Amino acid sequence: FVLFKRSWGENHGTENAHGRNKIDSYLQTDDTAKLTETLIKEMNEKKFNYVFLHFRDTDSAGHGQGWGSAKWQQALIDVDGYIGQVLAAVNKDPEFNGHTAIIITADHGGTGKGHGEAKKAEDYTIPVFVWGPGVESGADLYDLNKLTRSDPDTNRPDYNAEHQPIRNGGTANLALKLLGLGPIPGSLINAKQNLRTNFEDHTVVAPQ
Repeated sequence: FVLFKRSWGENHGTENAHGRNKIDSYLQTDDTAKLTETLIKEMNEKKFNYVFLHFRDTDSAGHGQGWGSAKWQQALIDVDGYIGQVLAAVNKDPEFNGHTAIIITADHGGTGKGHGEAKKAEDYTIPVFVWGPGVESGADLYDLNKLTRSDPDTNRPDYNAEHQPIRNGGTANLALKLLGLGPIPGSLINAKQNLRTNFEDHTVVAPQ
């Protein structure tokens, strides 16, 4: 993820009224407990508008000991605890409580010690969770998006299929929508920002 700092930092970020550097705070570390602790401390001090947080624990355990192994299961428990700490920090701060949305997803699943077999549902099936104000409590995202998305079950539709699944690539434009911003220029996944998080959502976004 050093690519994030390199792409949107002071040297390579696109020049605009706010300068080149688009990242206020950046930390890359293998110590995810420290990562979580640092995030909570800084979010209370700096009141970030947007945060991208990546936990590597389950990926490292999956590649090292295997997906579903005892070490992977423990990594899953650890990450659940870190997410719980973040949720608790949001709920505790009146500036964040009721004004913060959290999107949780993954980049891949896994079988054995890898995830490279395109025909294995376990390798490409991932979770997408959304939590926060205006999000339908306990609802299934596919139930909320019956007109625009179709649950693929264990199938793997390509990007030209008539009925598209909910993809993790669509969460970027979902995050922008929740911030009241338009879609990423040139994006193709959820470019209409029509991934709904409640039954009343009519997808109103800021002007382009």
